[in-house]
Amino acid sequence: MPQYRLGHLERVAEIEERVSQHPGMFLIGCAYRGVGISDCIHEGELVADRVMEYLNSRPSESGTREHLDQKTPRNKY
Repeated sequence: MPQYRLGHLERVAEIEERVSQHPGMFLIGCAYRGVGISDCIHEGELVADRVMEYLNSRPSESGTREHLDQKTPRNKY
């Protein structure tokens, strides 16, 4: 299994700090927090939750957020 180079977590922290300056931008993939399939699935679930929080914090075009208030069910295999 591939390994990240020394200082990887610091680079990821810097990238995340820069991305935080752009609301609504979310990065995901094996280049950030894990190359294993289970790592990628876990990271995808965490980012999906953050995306939903972001979308729920913004009014929809119709002025309501009801269509986003439900959590998306996930398969746990």
